[in-house]
Amino acid sequence: MIRKYKEIRPPHINEFCDITDNTYSTKEVVNMEIVVLKGLHFEMVNPTTKTFLR
Repeated sequence: MIRKYKEIRPPHINEFCDITDNTYSTKEVVNMEIVVLKGLHFEMVNPTTKTFLR
């Protein structure tokens, strides 16, 4: 399984809005991010030493 932990250049919120042809505003994108993180209880995978030794 390949996991991506680090973005070379993290996208800006405006880029997500552009991708959707401005269907969603930046405020809506940020609010949805909050909803998703709350749904995950802010538990996201963290890279370990083993990740970097591969």
